[in-house]
Amino acid sequence: MLAQLGQLQAAKPGGLDLVGANVGKQASLVFEVSGLMEGRRARANLVLFAGRKGALLWSKAFERPFEQVGDLRQELGYTAAKVLECTVEAYPDGRPALTSDALKLYLNGCAELAHGSRDTAALVPLFRRVIAAAPQFEGAWAKLLFAEDYTYMSGLDYSADSPLARDLKRDIAAARKINPKMAQAYLAEADLLPFNAFGQKLALVDRAIFSDPNDAPALASRAGTLFAVGRVSDALDDARRAAELDPVSPRARQQYIFALAQAGRTRAALDEIAKAERIWPGSSVITGARFAIHLRFGDPRVAWQMIQAGQTEADWIGGENFLKARLSRKTEDIERALKYARALYQGEKWTFQNLVQTLSILDREDELLALLMSVPIDDATSVTDVTFRPAARELWHNPKSLAYAKRVGLLQYWHSSGEWPSFCGDADLPYDCKKEAAKLLA
Repeated sequence: MLAQLGQLQAAKPGGLDLVGANVGKQASLVFEVSGLMEGRRARANLVLFAGRKGALLWSKAFERPFEQVGDLRQELGYTAAKVLECTVEAYPDGRPALTSDALKLYLNGCAELAHGSRDTAALVPLFRRVIAAAPQFEGAWAKLLFAEDYTYMSGLDYSADSPLARDLKRDIAAARKINPKMAQAYLAEADLLPFNAFGQKLALVDRAIFSDPNDAPALASRAGTLFAVGRVSDALDDARRAAELDPVSPRARQQYIFALAQAGRTRAALDEIAKAERIWPGSSVITGARFAIHLRFGDPRVAWQMIQAGQTEADWIGGENFLKARLSRKTEDIERALKYARALYQGEKWTFQNLVQTLSILDREDELLALLMSVPIDDATSVTDVTFRPAARELWHNPKSLAYAKRVGLLQYWHSSGEWPSFCGDADLPYDCKKEAAKLLA
């Protein structure tokens, strides 16, 4: 536990001083952790006290199958780090900003966010109760916006007048009365914009980072948007910095690993996975990342071996069909994988990214371009980041691809901002990006 939290202290020096249980130094906050094995279950308890003999501030019980004890250790370390961060927020200048009951509510919400709960909608009323008890407490406003934003982005209704969008807009305005430059307010506002409002999104995320240069979620958000406009090198820099600022977060490290792979640096991504495995041995999150990298970008034989060994499942949509096609490169296997991906998209529109990725990895660039030009504009716009992955390189080496860029607003963004995508610098690009763009925009 001390080693895990030490990474947090190293990333954010000055905010806290960590001491071990055997050090005779008085601590303002004390974590106690205990665990045991019962049959095939691994159990642990994590408790936070105000001082060594102080009041109970927060507690949580953890449980995993025996085979996932590595995941249990990872979960304990990360949850403790996030709860500690939230506790420090609740003690500005060393004095409590919340009542005991409100603090327990707040820390429970922080723990659930750290746990990666997908039911963020259930956390919204929790943070509202904290705000009702302490209307000026900025931390609760930021967490409320995060929970609402995540809920909105996880849904299927992105309309500006949906109930979720209306609530989020109202709460952004209220949060800005507490802090006009709150980073999370800028991030939520950016997510409310249409997919292809590239310049506006980046401007808002830039303001979030300007207000807090060490905000890891803001840097991760900008990395995603930069990938969506083809600025791969810049995106990779932000993803790396986000992982450095949140070193105990398996999610931040995983995002950096995928950023490396998406930038064409598969070997570096696998090296990062090896480092993560040393920090969190036995973590299924890291095993899943290794599988995903080999499934999409690396050696398909390794991904297949992991499935056969029971280390993971072919959890990517159509994974087994897709893997067989990558392994054999036979026409019949490729057609089977593509047929499956097309059928999925016809039934579930959210699987469009899967179809685009399948076409690009299986070298069907002409078909991919035709598809991008014919599907509804929202679908075409939602997958721009996938088109800048290494497998789709040949797509952008076809000058006709700039018609797709114009359709979704990329060309207009590149031209007006002067920030051109990374592929425009390829030595073997058979055309001049700026000249072709000028023709299309004339």
